[in-house]
Amino acid sequence: MNRMCKSLGALTALTFAVTAVSAPAQGAPDMGAPGQDLSLKPVAGRFVGDDFKPVGNGTAAQAQWTNKLAHTGKFSVLMEKSVPTSEPAFAAAIVDGVEGWIVADLGSIGFWVDGPCTGGSPRFNLGYDTDGDGDRDGTAFYGCANHVTATDGDWTQMSVATATVSDSGPVPATATVLSLSVLVDEQGTYAVDDVTVAGQTVGEPND
Repeated sequence: MNRMCKSLGALTALTFAVTAVSAPAQGAPDMGAPGQDLSLKPVAGRFVGDDFKPVGNGTAAQAQWTNKLAHTGKFSVLMEKSVPTSEPAFAAAIVDGVEGWIVADLGSIGFWVDGPCTGGSPRFNLGYDTDGDGDRDGTAFYGCANHVTATDGDWTQMSVATATVSDSGPVPATATVLSLSVLVDEQGTYAVDDVTVAGQTVGEPND
């Protein structure tokens, strides 16, 4: 748990980073609708000075589809942070298609991982807006180790019954979703598959 606090405390700014990749810069987001097709977008990034830039795969962090390992289907998202945990680099799988929903619409969220499952990585990062201006008012965390529900060989499943209950405190059910990502910011290699949101499971490049 100390490791989680170090990761989440020292790198709190990373929560804005993932939100910035997938949320509008200003103004209210386009309204989505539960049930629409969702997809995963691998992305790697880090801070450069005071600014976040999605620099892509590099020596610090990498995120990409792989057909070498999968829980089901043929692919998973391979995420790796090659530098020490203290370095402000991350890899993530952004859940595209949830922007504009309300938090209550997310329902149960979860994923499977082959690799470390700690309180800090992988974890869901949920960025949300409470006043409708399109700017992030909060970020909720859901750490893998805090929500383990099943194992299958080398794979571990985490699942949260409702997105309104997070490791970082209650999340307003009526808040607007700006971003949802499975994020890694602790050193290690992780394969993430079968990401589940609102009853829909995604884990293939063409989902």
